[in-house]
Amino acid sequence: MEPSLEWQLPNTIAAPHKLPDYTLRSSSPQPTIPMTRKQLAHSPHRDLQESHLLKLPQELRDLVLEYVLSDPIATPRHQRTVFASERGDLARYNGSITSLLQFMDVPLLHTCHQIAREGLRILFQRTTIVFICGPKVQLDILRDMPDDLHHALRNMEISWSMMPRDLKYRLDDLVEEELIPLFGFVRQNMRLRNLTVSLQYLALSSGNMVKRFKSGIPPQTRYQVYLAREALKMLLRGQLETLVIRYEPFNAWAILQPKVQVLDMAAIDPRMWVLDHYEALSALQYEIRAVDEVWKDFDLTLLVEKVEIEPWHRSNMDTNIGLELVITLALGKV
Repeated sequence: MEPSLEWQLPNTIAAPHKLPDYTLRSSSPQPTIPMTRKQLAHSPHRDLQESHLLKLPQELRDLVLEYVLSDPIATPRHQRTVFASERGDLARYNGSITSLLQFMDVPLLHTCHQIAREGLRILFQRTTIVFICGPKVQLDILRDMPDDLHHALRNMEISWSMMPRDLKYRLDDLVEEELIPLFGFVRQNMRLRNLTVSLQYLALSSGNMVKRFKSGIPPQTRYQVYLAREALKMLLRGQLETLVIRYEPFNAWAILQPKVQVLDMAAIDPRMWVLDHYEALSALQYEIRAVDEVWKDFDLTLLVEKVEIEPWHRSNMDTNIGLELVITLALGKV
C-alpha cells in the first residue's frame, strides 16, 4: 500500500531571515522531498492572502524585507547584489519585474510579484547593485527598468568581467557608442549617490607589452580609464557623493610581481603619491585635465577621502589571490 501524502505548510514565520520551508512530506519515514516551483504553483495552499508577511502593514513588511535582504549594520558598499547578464539574455527581458529577476540570484524575490517589487526596492536602496555585463547590455537593462527602481538605486558598481573582443581596434568608437550613452542615461534618469569602478595596475614584466600600445597601457586598462573618467566627471559636477576606485591587478603576473606596491600606497598620505608611477591613475588625471579648461590643474590625490586594502579575487574564483587598493574619492575632501 502506498504511503499517504499530505501538504504541510508553516503556520508562522519563526525567523524573518529564513524562508518558509515548503515541502512535500510523507507519513512513512522517508526523506523530505522539496517541492518544485511548478508543484508549489498548483498547491491548493498557494493563496497569497494566507501569507503572514503580506498581512503586515507596509512599514513592518519593509523592515522584515530589509532584515532578510540586507545587513542594517554594514555599509551598502559591503553588501552587493550582482546583476549577471549577457547580450543573449535581453531576448527574455522586457523591463518587467519578472524578467528583471532572471539577472539576479535572490530566491525570496521569486515567491510572488508583490514581494519581488518591494524586495527589489529594498535591495536598490540598501545594497550596491553590481553590473558585470558590458555597457550596451547594462544600458538596455537600465533603460527598460521601472522608474521607481531608477530612483531607488543609490549605489552602483560597474565591474565588467568581459571586454569587447574588438577593443584593440575600435576603442574610441566603443567609448562613443557605448560608454558615453550609458553615462548620459545615468546622469539624466538616476539619483546615484555612490559609484564604484575599477582600474588596473600592471606587472614589473609588462614593459615589453605596453611598448606595443601608443598610450603606454593596454587597451583594456585604457578602456577602464575612460570609464573612470566619465564617473569622475559626475563626481566633480556634484552628481555623486563618492566615487570608489578599485585599484586591482591586471593579471596573474601583476599579482606575483606587481609594478605598484599597494601596501606602500596605503601606508602614506595620498598627497605624497607620485602618480607617474601608477599608469592608470596618472592616465585618469590626464584625461580629466583634458576635458575642461576648468580642470586643467586637477590633482586627483586631493580628492582621496579614504584608502583601504582588501583581498582581491577574480569574479569566477572564490579564493583570494591578490590585493587591491580601494580608493574613495569625495568632493568634501577638497
